[in-house]
Amino acid sequence: MEGEGQNKIMMAYDIHGNLIDPQIIKDYINKKNMENQNKIENPTFGQKAVGINFNPSQDNAVDRIKQIMANAIDEINNFRNMETTTPDAKRHASIAITEMESAQMRAVKALTWKD
Repeated sequence: MEGEGQNKIMMAYDIHGNLIDPQIIKDYINKKNMENQNKIENPTFGQKAVGINFNPSQDNAVDRIKQIMANAIDEINNFRNMETTTPDAKRHASIAITEMESAQMRAVKALTWKD
């Protein structure tokens, strides 16, 4: 039959046998679907360094600052990986990447700070 199953009632029980409100289940599924939509499948080095897919607050400002810092890290990482980059310059690049990771974490902390 056409449209069959579209109005199925979701029923689930907690570990004590109590019925869980179907709206809670729907909200949870919707939240998980939203999180998966925003996931970057093949993150760059910089995106991995900042944890681009981790934003439990779903705060757009957090996403933006992480991407800005990921871009900067990728630039320095590309420079670090060039054949012509000297060992001393590579060391400075590595330190810069570490400090950008720290700056990104502080920025996220500032954006999500609750008094």
